[in-house]
Amino acid sequence: MSTNLQMITDALRGINVIDETETPSAEQGTFCLRQMNQMLATWKDANGIDLGYFEQSSTAATCPIPAWAETGVWGRLALRVAAHFGAQVPIGTVATAEEGYTTILRTIMNLKLEGADMSQLPAGSGHRMGDSILTGQ
Repeated sequence: MSTNLQMITDALRGINVIDETETPSAEQGTFCLRQMNQMLATWKDANGIDLGYFEQSSTAATCPIPAWAETGVWGRLALRVAAHFGAQVPIGTVATAEEGYTTILRTIMNLKLEGADMSQLPAGSGHRMGDSILTGQ
C-alpha cells in the first residue's frame, strides 16, 4: 500500500507539476491531502463509493485504500488539483484517471453483489439413469 505522499506525488507528476526526481513541497502536500480527503468523503457520502478511507492528517501515513483503487484515486486527484496549479492535464493522465475510476466503480459494484441463495428450491425428483447421457449408465 502506498503512503498519502506517494499518492500525491503520483498525482502531481501526472500533471507535470513536479518531475520524476522531485517530491511535493509541504504546501503542495497539505493542499493535495485536503483535496484527497474532500474527494474521497464526497465519493463515500454522495456516491456510495466506500473504499475504507478515513480522513487523513499526515502525508506520511499509509493511504487507507485497497491497492486496486490507487490509480483511480491519484488519477482523479490529479484532475481535481490541476487548475489550482495552473497545469494542463496530459491526455495520458486523463485516460489513466478514467480507467482507474472505472475499475473502482466496477469493483465496488461487484463487491456489493449478493450471491444467489437456492436453498429454498425443492430438490429434484427425477430418476437418475446414469452418469452418461449417451450410454445411460
